[in-house]
Amino acid sequence: MPLTRYDAHHARHWLGRPCGDLVGSFTVLVSQTVDDVLARLVADDLRRRDDVELSHEEVLPCGELFACIERLPRHPDLIILVGFAPDIERLSEQLLGAYASLGVARIVIGSEFVHMDIRQIDLQQFIASARALLVNARSDAARRATEFRAIGDPLAPAGRLRLVESTQGTSMLMRAMSWLDAVLRLHIKRTAAPGADLPGLSVSRATIDSLLIDLSGEPDTEIAAAQLAEETAREELLHACADGAPQVDALADLCRGFGLTSLETRAFLLCLAPELDAKYQRIFGYINDDLSRRNASLTLIAAVLGNPIEVRAALARPWRLLRLGAISAPSKPLPHGDDPLRVAPALVAWAFGARAALMHEHSPDAALRDAPWPGAHWLAHDTDTERIGQVRAWFENDRERIGPPRRLVLAGSDPSLWRAVLEQVAGARRLRLLRIELRMLAVANDTSEMQDTSSTLDGRIARIVWAASLADAVSVIDEGDAETHDTRAVFARLCDALAEVAGPAVLIVHRVADIGGMLRLSATQVLEWGPVSAASRQAALQGAAGHAGIRLAGAEVAQLAAAFPLSIDEYEKAARVAAARGAREAPSSERAACVADACREVASPSLPRFATRLESGYGLSEVVLPEERHRQLTEIVAQVRHAPKVYSQWGFGAQLPYGKGVAALFSGPSGTGKTMAAGAIGAALRCPVFAVDLARVVSKFIGETEKHLDAVFAEAEKAHAVLLFDEADALFTRRAEVKDAHDRYANLETAFLLQRLEAFSGLAILTTNLAQNLDRAFLRRLRFIVEFPLPDATAREQIWRQCLCEPAPLHPDVQFGFLARRIELSGGSIRQITLRAAFAAAAEPAEKIAMRHLVGATRAELLKLGMPGLEREFAEHLRRADAARAVRQRAPETQPGLTEASES
Repeated sequence: MPLTRYDAHHARHWLGRPCGDLVGSFTVLVSQTVDDVLARLVADDLRRRDDVELSHEEVLPCGELFACIERLPRHPDLIILVGFAPDIERLSEQLLGAYASLGVARIVIGSEFVHMDIRQIDLQQFIASARALLVNARSDAARRATEFRAIGDPLAPAGRLRLVESTQGTSMLMRAMSWLDAVLRLHIKRTAAPGADLPGLSVSRATIDSLLIDLSGEPDTEIAAAQLAEETAREELLHACADGAPQVDALADLCRGFGLTSLETRAFLLCLAPELDAKYQRIFGYINDDLSRRNASLTLIAAVLGNPIEVRAALARPWRLLRLGAISAPSKPLPHGDDPLRVAPALVAWAFGARAALMHEHSPDAALRDAPWPGAHWLAHDTDTERIGQVRAWFENDRERIGPPRRLVLAGSDPSLWRAVLEQVAGARRLRLLRIELRMLAVANDTSEMQDTSSTLDGRIARIVWAASLADAVSVIDEGDAETHDTRAVFARLCDALAEVAGPAVLIVHRVADIGGMLRLSATQVLEWGPVSAASRQAALQGAAGHAGIRLAGAEVAQLAAAFPLSIDEYEKAARVAAARGAREAPSSERAACVADACREVASPSLPRFATRLESGYGLSEVVLPEERHRQLTEIVAQVRHAPKVYSQWGFGAQLPYGKGVAALFSGPSGTGKTMAAGAIGAALRCPVFAVDLARVVSKFIGETEKHLDAVFAEAEKAHAVLLFDEADALFTRRAEVKDAHDRYANLETAFLLQRLEAFSGLAILTTNLAQNLDRAFLRRLRFIVEFPLPDATAREQIWRQCLCEPAPLHPDVQFGFLARRIELSGGSIRQITLRAAFAAAAEPAEKIAMRHLVGATRAELLKLGMPGLEREFAEHLRRADAARAVRQRAPETQPGLTEASES
């Protein structure tokens, strides 16, 4: 049994009392029958006392107790036994039988009693000891009234008495067990049969007669005494339930939170009894006349609590605990009379003080959020004060209102702002929020084959309703990103279930119209929030970065907030990611870039599913193009960079309801640098370039391709990324005459692309080798069309030199001018030739890229491209180079210049 906080405090309180007039050292030995933290707490407290000496420093297992006592030079004055009641009672008997001078204190795990056993004591000593304990108890800081009872133990030797300390403030759990004992004792006395039958095995004729005719052999005085004891225990139980301190007595909180009547409270305790003590399982088996039926049932409850007809009729009405799933039975929705009734394990744990078992779900898809929502202190007060005041006024009016529970609906495009307002108001008014995330709850919707009923949707909704009933908190249902039909159905079921709870509820949604059927006209207030202001976004980003320890300048915050219009919680995630990557220690010039990368990843979690990030190390100066076309690339960068100024500050955005993005078409033969130019533009803008993967986007299912493309465009906007459609003619194809269903759906995809490209506010680059295959309607939506021609001799020489720049080791015989003049190739082919020549040179001892390596690689590339005439010319050149190398090898080493000239 786990140790409760009250048990540990009670043990310390009892051990911390003064020892009176004891002279000399008082020796104590601590032993335990089971390994429990309570014994260690007791031993730790004793070590810190000056008037007590431990005979053994460590807590002894009970098996080593007698051997340790014999080894000690002096027997201890007191032995403290910690464990469960039957074990330490037997051990105390053995100790007092072997050592008459000992005193034995028994601390029962999970109990509020401390028992003191002394073998030889007379009445005068007992009165003196009781008086001393009473004086000390009445003078402690808590002023708890304490009574002591001298209980004769029939199993103890003559003259032995047991002192039992008990508090008048006994918890409801102890009162419940006292009442259970009394009511079951009364029931057994009332139903005692004169026959000698064996429960569960045989029934005698006398028992049958006693069941049909009242032939009870018990005297009326014994039944009356048992009835009086039951009534007294019942009054104490109900008094403890009504007066139990909130958040202290868990069982009292449970009965009050569920609004149980006196009858329902007692019925619930009978269902809980098998979880409290194993003895009740045996007693129920006896009463049920079947030792295998160890749980309460409706029939048993009705018989024990009084008139069976009246009790059963009262419980036949919708019993709240059954309706909420707190008590389960095999038959649903209402149990049969003989169905075993069991209390939900989470509520059993709650009754024993383990509140975390109910308030927090320990599963990866937990619907109850423990951590506060971010943003409570990051709101821009100049724009958000009105909303905060409205929410605060609603809570103030709700406390003064009498009637059915109210609902507050908070709607807006960015629910994270409402979450931040709720956290701020709750923190100022010291309110607790029960945060329910609908998107996590909807995960359990499809659980028809799950074996664990607590993990089903009904089970999880029941746990949420229990938490809302038992916690002094405001229930907040957060719709989040859940906007499908299934999640809306879950939302409706959860709202209906929370109608059972007396407290108020708050609903955070995107649109009020989506939950119109769930609104109650008499007790619902709606607050809506329009578009999020720039000041709110900047304040959220500044606060999130500051909380993560990242210092950003005001201009950097404004620029990042404008580029990444995220929600408050997304800003917090981005700040945490950036801080984990070292943004706090990074130079000031790199912090904003690190935060931007984190914002980009948080904003577009699905973009990598459909596109591949293009890593490019090129700049615009390295793109070899004619001057006019190169100027167009620079203009593309300028338009994207200065778009906020032109559209927002200069007012041109009001003239363009759509089409604010930049779309460019790069056309030309393969290998002319179209993809390289896209990467260079991204590097100039400091934006990532994502190449759309057609294999992931295009689907054979109708409508899926459009959904994927829409996700690509949407997340590219949020991530401030450049979209690259390589080989765009495959996707942006020309619309054709509809002859069959394939043509119709192909035209639908093209039409969708036309609309989505025009609505895109970022930079989209299309590359193609066949511009004539594109639909003509795309030309109006393209702001730039850049033709990439094959390079001339001057451009080819520049490309050759870029491909063979340092640190590549070059032989002096490499002639860039000859290569550029003799070979009319694209830049992509030149790149392949230089790469092949580099590998060939790396395989030789000299490890230098010579002309012969380049000639050999060029010959192979020409053969691949189908150019045999040039290939034969270079083959002849390769033979002359080989002959020159042979001459160089035969020539004297003192004439290197002659051999190099001959090879040339």
